[in-house]
Amino acid sequence: MTSRIKAINHYHPRVKISKTVDTQALAEYIGEISTFHESEVTAMLKGLSYVMLKFIRKGRSVKIEGLGTFLPNVELSGRVDLQYRAEPVEAGDEMRHPPFIPPSPPHLG
Repeated sequence: MTSRIKAINHYHPRVKISKTVDTQALAEYIGEISTFHESEVTAMLKGLSYVMLKFIRKGRSVKIEGLGTFLPNVELSGRVDLQYRAEPVEAGDEMRHPPFIPPSPPHLG
């Protein structure tokens, strides 16, 4: 049984994590594929972050369709923390895209 668990842990599928995309990179990309200017997108993303944290600190969950739910959590130390519950994506399901985002951006290949 132990060797089976080791084999499962060794061979199970993993996601290869690469460089983190920051707010500026998101804003640049959304600005390229939409009618919004990069500075407008940056302001919206910062506003979203501010408002989400405000709700989380008041004990409210925040659900963003197509992304998931952000939930407040309190650690044993009393520190308020944030949990994230992703929306389930079934194998073979196509990702949902807002109308202004092409399903397969050419430069992200």
